[in-house]
Amino acid sequence: MTGAASKNGRWLGYAEAVAAACLWGSSGIFAVHLFRLGVPPESVALLRPVVGTLVLLLAFGISRPTALRVDLRGFLVLAGGGGVAVGVFQLAYQLSTATVGVPTTVALLYLAPAVVIAASGPLFGEWPTRARIGLVGVTLLGVWLSVSGAKAIPAEFGPAGLVWGVLAGLSYATYTLSRRLVTVR
Repeated sequence: MTGAASKNGRWLGYAEAVAAACLWGSSGIFAVHLFRLGVPPESVALLRPVVGTLVLLLAFGISRPTALRVDLRGFLVLAGGGGVAVGVFQLAYQLSTATVGVPTTVALLYLAPAVVIAASGPLFGEWPTRARIGLVGVTLLGVWLSVSGAKAIPAEFGPAGLVWGVLAGLSYATYTLSRRLVTVR
């Protein structure tokens, strides 16, 4: 890759990361508006991955169709492990959001990095370093600042919402860990 192509690729990567963060950050807002329009959380949970998959298939189908070729084992891992984890995550995330709101759901969801760090030692022999523990601390601080800054939206608590929120965090961590397990092999 030439210097100019490398520089353009890096900026494209930054732009993609910013776009993904904006889409992710606004997902709770859109979900709440859809709930207010009468769309049930289960439908929103199905809508997000279906629309995302269609957009990715279209984008890669146009730009890099060879990237869509996958062997049977890869498809089974993707659909089975990834699909199930994403499905459970989406359902738990949307039901938590509908039950206790975005701030509480986000706070519970972002327990996932701590779970990943804690499980990586026994599963992969990647014991937490001070840097990783520090990064989890920064993540938790960011979540706390985000949630405590949402004063216009009161944080709600209830057993069902808390269970759904914890399940969202655990399934998100499971998705991350299962991806890591597959890439190790």
